[in-house]
Amino acid sequence: MIFTLEKTYIYWVSFVVFGVFLLMVFIGTRRYFYFNEYNELVSSGLSKNHRGKFPVEKLRKVYVSKAGIKLVSPKWETGEIFHMRSWRKKAFIQAIEEHEKFQGKIEYVEELYL
Repeated sequence: MIFTLEKTYIYWVSFVVFGVFLLMVFIGTRRYFYFNEYNELVSSGLSKNHRGKFPVEKLRKVYVSKAGIKLVSPKWETGEIFHMRSWRKKAFIQAIEEHEKFQGKIEYVEELYL
């Protein structure tokens, strides 16, 4: 039994898996929303579908669920789902409610569907 433990080594695959994990964590933290000085909602993310700018006044509806939010606008006719943590979601909803150009509706739903 002791001889088998002496001949063990660290597998290179474990380093690759750990590296992929760190890459995914880094990519996941690079998604955010902000309002720029031109009253546009800017969404940033890895996917080209999620990236872009559009005026806040054109945002029609914001669906809020436990898992995230769904934005409906002329750019995203059927809606685009953004998964968020609860504290980020609360901050986004508070910021969009306080924005003077927002004319859409905020609806709270159980689940988000495309």
